[in-house]
Amino acid sequence: MGFLADLTAAGITLFVIGLVFCAIEMASPGFGIFGIVGIGCYTASVAVTVTDWVGALEMGAAIFAVTAVMGLIFMILASKGVLPSKLVLKQDVRDPSSPQPDPSGSRGVTLTELRPSGVVEIDGKRFDAVSEGGFIEAGTEVIVASRRLSGVVVRRADAKDQSNK
Repeated sequence: MGFLADLTAAGITLFVIGLVFCAIEMASPGFGIFGIVGIGCYTASVAVTVTDWVGALEMGAAIFAVTAVMGLIFMILASKGVLPSKLVLKQDVRDPSSPQPDPSGSRGVTLTELRPSGVVEIDGKRFDAVSEGGFIEAGTEVIVASRRLSGVVVRRADAKDQSNK
């Protein structure tokens, strides 16, 4: 490669700094600042190293190849679980269109006021809820009337419901 004969300490330093910033960008979620700085360092290393367009193209191809290899290594590490836990989603994400158990008839407690919407807790799980009959105070026992895609419909548990316990 022709650009290797033109390498300078400044060019190598800028290239290595660019590698470091691009690696940081790959390993930490953010707004792309590290990636932009890394690309800027790559560009500056090309500018101070090469003297012709052919050398610039060769060095650009080499930079692309090194960055692609870094990306491949990052993907392999991610698939093996070697990356920090903040980069990998541990929570189970379910498709909202998949069938969910129907909690109709279950008892729960309002965590917020329902005016007519709010949050209830049923069997230790939080649900967005809408009341059937208007306002329900926080801390009130409720019964699930039905399930909707966006949550549950509840009604106040009254004395008649208490006797069915």
